Amino acid sequence: MINNTNSQRYRVAEYTQLLTNALRIIKSNDPSLLKIEVQNSALETSVGALDAEYKRQSSSSITATLVQLDERRDDAYTGIFRVVSGYALHFLPAKKEAARRIGLIVNKYGSGVTRLRYQQETGEIRSLVGDLQGDATAVNDISELGLSEWVEELRLANAEFDQAYVERSQQQAGDSSQVIALRATAQQKWEELTAHLTAHATLTPSALYQKTIAELNSLIDDYRNAVAGRKGDDSAEITPPPPTEWQQCAMPWVPARVGTFLA
Repeated sequence: MINNTNSQRYRVAEYTQLLTNALRIIKSNDPSLLKIEVQNSALETSVGALDAEYKRQSSSSITATLVQLDERRDDAYTGIFRVVSGYALHFLPAKKEAARRIGLIVNKYGSGVTRLRYQQETGEIRSLVGDLQGDATAVNDISELGLSEWVEELRLANAEFDQAYVERSQQQAGDSSQVIALRATAQQKWEELTAHLTAHATLTPSALYQKTIAELNSLIDDYRNAVAGRKGDDSAEITPPPPTEWQQCAMPWVPARVGTFLA
């Protein structure tokens, strides 16, 4: 039995590469011997069409700008947590208390904001900035900790990202439906191929079928594990270490990128 690819868990580029690698495995085991030449050819054609259309759309200069703006807002977000987590250990009570109060605000948003899908992250950051800039006590605490520029940078980067995202959506209006259709076709051709492969392996079992299916399953498992923790996977969460006493008061968690800096 061939494992489910759970295709919707992958971005288009990831899914295209998964199918491309699967085709390489099938080719190395000889589609004619596997009796799936027709299905293999159909999958190759559909994957090629999907890849070409996706690359055409991805060539937009706005896409590159989005990547840069996303990194910029991630850095600002992470920088704020680094500053607050440091001040939570400060020797001056006023700064330590300010860090505690700001920590209570940011803790509401969890540890994985910078790993959410683009528009989810945009909404979370907008809400966080609203909490930080819309409350008099929070504004005073931010000033006490020297975070005013950090918070404003986060707001600006997030706003610019959102504007660029809308511009790209307008630029590609109508095009995304083509990618969706091509992706659905590729998935259909993949399912047809795996159905034929499974049927032949069941009716005429052999070492070749066992080898091919095992290699495909290993590939699918590798891709599933690879996307489990990357940015954009809504199901991925950070499992934080047990908090220290100061973290329990101010910052029970620190984002993954911060953790690597502090380790």
